[in-house]
Amino acid sequence: MASVRRLQPVIQERVDVLLKRVKGYKDTGDASLSGATSGAFLKHAPWINDVMQALPESVARLLHPAMASFVAQKRNSLAQVLKIIQGENEKWRDREYPTIFHSVLNSKLPDAEKSMARLSNDAQMLVMAGTLTTVSTLELITFWLLSDPATLRKLKDELSAAIPNPSDVGSIPLPTLEALPYLTAVIKEGLRLSYGVSCRLARIDPDHAIVFTDKDTGKEWVIPAGTPVGSTSVLIHHNEDIFPESQKFSPERWLDGKGRELERYLVSFCVGSRKCLGVNLAYAELYLGLSAIWRLWGSGGVEGVRASDDLGVMSLWDESPANHFVLRWNSSRPTPSAFVFVLTSCNRWKGFTVSCC
Repeated sequence: MASVRRLQPVIQERVDVLLKRVKGYKDTGDASLSGATSGAFLKHAPWINDVMQALPESVARLLHPAMASFVAQKRNSLAQVLKIIQGENEKWRDREYPTIFHSVLNSKLPDAEKSMARLSNDAQMLVMAGTLTTVSTLELITFWLLSDPATLRKLKDELSAAIPNPSDVGSIPLPTLEALPYLTAVIKEGLRLSYGVSCRLARIDPDHAIVFTDKDTGKEWVIPAGTPVGSTSVLIHHNEDIFPESQKFSPERWLDGKGRELERYLVSFCVGSRKCLGVNLAYAELYLGLSAIWRLWGSGGVEGVRASDDLGVMSLWDESPANHFVLRWNSSRPTPSAFVFVLTSCNRWKGFTVSCC
C-alpha cells in the first residue's frame, strides 16, 4: 500500500482531468469494453481475433467497428512496447517510480517472458483490467448516490468536514481519506454490487481431493483431485445469509464494526494467491475520485443534496425507451459548450445529467 500512496500525485493528476476528458470522448466508443464484451464469443471462435488482427484497419472497421477498435488498441500497445524495447521511450527516467515494462525488461526473467508479443498482450490487459473495472464501480456508485439523497447527504457531510475548503480537493493525503468511515463504506458497497469479474474463476488442486462439508446438513462431499472448481462473486455478494437485502445499496452494512466480519466475503478482487495485483491501486483511485467528485458536486431534483460551494449538480435523467446512460452538460456560461455523452448501459439505469451553477 505504501508504494501506491507514493503514486498519489499521479492518480490525482488523472482525477483532475476526469470531467475535462468526458467532453473529449463525445460520440466515441470504448475499445477496451468492445474487446472485453466479445470475450465469451471469442472463447469459442478464437480464430476471429486472428483474422481481425491480420486485416487492414479500414477493412476491419467495415466488418465490425467495435472489434476493430479493440484491435487498434492492441496495435497501439504493440507500438508503445516496441519504443520501450528500442530505447525510444525514456521519459520514465525523470520519474520517481519505474514503469512496469522497464522493470520487466531489466529483470532476470527468461527472454520468452520479455518478447514483444508477450509484453504487448500484457500492456493491453493491464489497460483493460485497470480501467473498465474502476470505471464500472464509479459509474454504479454514482447511480446509487443520485438515487438515494439520504446516502449522498451523509457522504457529502463527511467529505465537507474532512475537506472544509473545496480548493483543498486533491491535496488531502490518501491515508486521511482512507480513514473516513462512510466514504469507505460507500466504496465497499459499490465494489460488492459491481462484482469485479462476474464469471466463474476455476481453481484446480492437481494432487489432493477437496473435502466439503455442508454446514446445514453435515453431509460430506469429496471432489476428486484435478477437478476444476469455480464460484462467482455474484453468488457470494447476493447470499442473503451474508448480505441481507443484497440487492439494496446500503453502506450502513459496513459500519459499526460489521465491516470487518463481512470483509472476508467481499471477493470483487478475488482472494488468495490469485488475488488481483491492482487491488490497492484500485482502492486509491476510488478514494481520490469519489472524494473529489462528491466534495465538489451535488445532486439536483426536488430532493437534491447540494452544498453552497458546489460547482454544480448531477441528476438522474429518465430515458427508458433508449436505455442509455447519458451525461449532459448544460451551462449558461460561455464555456464549456453544451454536449451530450452517451454510453449504452443496463436497462435499470436511467442515466444522469450534469449541470453547471
